[in-house]
Amino acid sequence: MLRISGILISGLLLWSSAVADLSARDLKALQTPPADSADAENLRIWYSIERKSYCQFALEIYTLSQKKIRQLLNQPLNAGYYNFYWDKKDDSGRYVEPGTYLYKLVDCSKIKYGNLIVAYRKGENTSSFYPDSTGENFKVGFELLGDSARVSLRIYNNVEVLKEEPIVDSLMFRGRHSYTWRPEEKISPGNYIFRLQVDDYSRDLRFSYP
Repeated sequence: MLRISGILISGLLLWSSAVADLSARDLKALQTPPADSADAENLRIWYSIERKSYCQFALEIYTLSQKKIRQLLNQPLNAGYYNFYWDKKDDSGRYVEPGTYLYKLVDCSKIKYGNLIVAYRKGENTSSFYPDSTGENFKVGFELLGDSARVSLRIYNNVEVLKEEPIVDSLMFRGRHSYTWRPEEKISPGNYIFRLQVDDYSRDLRFSYP
């Protein structure tokens, strides 16, 4: 059986041990730099927690007109040094418009504000990539929001050796598309990467087998 290893993002308040595990994964995702390294500094929120007391920690994103659009985190955090990265999406999962946004960080009674700059590469905010099902074969889906996008889909093992190239530099139209990987030969247990390239932007989906 294939297992998806780690996808996305949204900090939630802890209510149970199951949700606690989800929140831990969310926190790790928030601390992962964006795939486009040029965006990392524009989307990075750095904070140092030196207190020893137990406090709730909240991180929110606002427009310049003070409208709240995203709750990134709302949970207790231990002392330490943190880098958080925003994925440029609002609470509904939609990409926001390019421009300048505000973050508000609340740690006990301390409040910190700062700016974040959102820009997009061609193909980034007009496509999405997601697991479509799990099983002995692995199916992924992607959605294009515009026509005439140039698309490639490649599959690698965990050391970036190319295993298959089902879509190569093809013009595709808006809508939902899917691909099911049925390896012609038996594959070794381990981690694999689906890499979707849409115009100038690429994103990865990782999974482990079996």
